[in-house]
Amino acid sequence: MSIRVTFKDGVFESLEEVTGVHPGQHYTVFSDEELDDIRGTLDTVLSPVADDEDDDLSDAERRALHEALSTSWKSAEAGHLRPGSATLNELRQRR
Repeated sequence: MSIRVTFKDGVFESLEEVTGVHPGQHYTVFSDEELDDIRGTLDTVLSPVADDEDDDLSDAERRALHEALSTSWKSAEAGHLRPGSATLNELRQRR
């Protein structure tokens, strides 16, 4: 989740409507500069690879993968996000 805030009189105030936030939970606020640094680091570390000849995916499997990634990206851009920890917990339970 990402929201824009302002800091006024010692309090962070949201600049937009906030949903899905629960009172009493702790959240971390990053400045725009910090977010740019984080994004730059992730872009460097997690450089996407368009095709890997050793991945053993058929053309149909690769198309399905790209479609799923595209759908996921559009969902994230629309603000439909959840904490990574929730996703990891769900995946761990499937073992």
